[in-house]
Amino acid sequence: MYLAALPFAHTQQPIPCLARSSISTLVQLARCFNNYTVPSDYYTLESYAEAQPNESQLQDWPQLVTAVLNGGKSAAVPASLQDILTVSSFTDASNGAEYCILSETYANSDNYYVKGWGLLIVPTNASLDIHLASPHPMFDFGTPDQAVTLFQLSGAKSLIISGRHRSAYAVATDCIPSTSATTYYYTDPTHDVNEPFSVANTAIRAWQEANGGCPSESCAYIQLHGKASTSCSIVDLMVSAGLVSGSSDAEWYLDDVDRPAKRLRRELQTSFPTYNVSLPSDTTCSLTATKNVFARLLNGVAESEVCLEAATADNATGQFIHVEQAYHATLEDTFDGWARALIATFLVSTLIVVSSTALNHSDCQTVRIHMEDVTFLHYSNESQDRPVVKRYYS
Repeated sequence: MYLAALPFAHTQQPIPCLARSSISTLVQLARCFNNYTVPSDYYTLESYAEAQPNESQLQDWPQLVTAVLNGGKSAAVPASLQDILTVSSFTDASNGAEYCILSETYANSDNYYVKGWGLLIVPTNASLDIHLASPHPMFDFGTPDQAVTLFQLSGAKSLIISGRHRSAYAVATDCIPSTSATTYYYTDPTHDVNEPFSVANTAIRAWQEANGGCPSESCAYIQLHGKASTSCSIVDLMVSAGLVSGSSDAEWYLDDVDRPAKRLRRELQTSFPTYNVSLPSDTTCSLTATKNVFARLLNGVAESEVCLEAATADNATGQFIHVEQAYHATLEDTFDGWARALIATFLVSTLIVVSSTALNHSDCQTVRIHMEDVTFLHYSNESQDRPVVKRYYS
């Protein structure tokens, strides 16, 4: 349940990231905002309540997220959010690509976000129907570099980065029960539905459903995580879809049905042949997002039940992908391989198959395009290179 925001007054100062002339790339911009992430064990009960959305803000926040996804770099910020959030346009000088940025406007006297609701980035032109998320940037990685670079290289539709450390309010949430080994905090957006980051994810999903849906061959919601060297130590990349342990769920990964997580695992193995890239059916590793509230929602659990009910293979959609990564798999020299894998997993094209007698619209087929059949061409009226099919069929 949301705590009512309290009228505490703090010294606020504008966050200067968008105004700094020294910032010319999207990675630099995201690094700047990342410095304002609310740190671990920062909130008290009172300051956490103050940082949470009030009732009107809770209604307006997902609506603003939707407006930005609709291409709203000039979207009007609702009155309840005007002192909190800013919608801006940003051009990456390294490639000319344009982005719409939804960001917080102010830092507090400790130089952290006043609210910490998250940073949303949407491109003017997207190539893939995938949405990337970095729920634990400070805890897992320290920097947002991987998430931002993969977002740019893949042509994803959105990237959302959390504005709070997962233990910023270091009190166990009442959403997902903690265990003797693991505490799930109120400010962990993968385990608490009241986190503004979680609310934004739900809005992103609703937007995608209203704009073509999320077909398995071309769409997914991908969360990027980092793991400790002692966790599942033999695994470099753990790809999962948020299902509970059990034989039926193992079969979901092993059957011959084409699924996004299975394709991504295969393409990552191609990009990184020396890595151990695993699915839950390959290993006993428990880093499989079974308690991730967004995974549960995408896999058929009712929104009102995601704190209580685990997803099962019977209702799993496959739209959710969770990737746990060893540190070396998140470094700059892996970015190109990662981007290749994402594009190969989700790039599809509609080809017109022409018979010898006539061209019929019923001959259009959606097919998966292999990377050797794709080239990237630059069009003078577009800011990003566009993937196009270079091999034609008849």
